[in-house]
Amino acid sequence: IMLNFEHLIAPVSVNDFFSLYWEKKPLYLTQRSPDIYFSLFSMRHLELLFQRVQFDALDNFVLIKEGQPYPNSILTPENKVNRASLSKAYQEGYTLILNKMARYSLELQTLFAHLQDVFQHQVNANMYLSPREIQGLLPHFDRHNVLVLQIQGKKKWKVYPPISVMPYVEKKLLVPMILPREELPEPNLEIQLIPGDLLYIPQGIFHEAISTQEDFSLHLSIGIHQVPWKEVLTRMLFHSYQKL
Repeated sequence: IMLNFEHLIAPVSVNDFFSLYWEKKPLYLTQRSPDIYFSLFSMRHLELLFQRVQFDALDNFVLIKEGQPYPNSILTPENKVNRASLSKAYQEGYTLILNKMARYSLELQTLFAHLQDVFQHQVNANMYLSPREIQGLLPHFDRHNVLVLQIQGKKKWKVYPPISVMPYVEKKLLVPMILPREELPEPNLEIQLIPGDLLYIPQGIFHEAISTQEDFSLHLSIGIHQVPWKEVLTRMLFHSYQKL
């Protein structure tokens, strides 16, 4: 069965999601089928990707640990991704992030097309593969709404109360996107995501995650990217002018 938005947020209805949660507060769903996302992505999909795709410098790999990027190059002299370097970085505790996952999965392309119809905004996703007991990114907020799908392994999350009504206006930051933990209020949500769980985080809400002592973590972070109304109107006026 191809997953759609109704499946993702069940048992919450679409109407309740938009009236109660969308851009208002986080939503945490647990105690669901642990393999609910396997049709979209899994460790098996990742293994097949590495067998079939010769990744290069354009494939948007990111390696990060506690907010710091991997200091060494992962590219061969031919600008191809060196899989041995990736494996070494992972063993050293670096989280592997692969951006723009729709390029690598027809199932994700289908889901994102459906989500774009639902939200009327651009949708894409990043994959996060973290070794055990590791934090990749420091406390931060995103400029887009996020749906976290926990696929395999476990990850502990902290979601913080809003510290600003709007932390940015269009592209101008009003507060830093990354803050030390001691400068943030106490989290209002502390959870451990297990396979099948979903977490919705509105844009502008600080959050952080760390994998557990017992297990690695694989999750997808689906970003719903809203276009500011000013930009929408500018595009409409531009296209109208072109037709004159």
